[in-house]
Amino acid sequence: MQAVVVTARARIGWVKFRECEELLNSKRFSLKTKGMVYQSCVRSAVLYGSETWCLRENEMTILRRIFHESQEIL
Repeated sequence: MQAVVVTARARIGWVKFRECEELLNSKRFSLKTKGMVYQSCVRSAVLYGSETWCLRENEMTILRRIFHESQEIL
């Protein structure tokens, strides 16, 4: 059941990333600004409710993958 929640949060993170994609891929903004937007929008959307999660290794892998892949795009 926990894997379903983590997967759903990962999908929400990608949705938020796509919503902010124009800003995150723009050359007009500094990397610092992009990082602040990423943390406030994408990371907070993914980690919402995570205080109560008890994660297994495969669920940690899902979270690591979304953070790694989205940061590579930046």
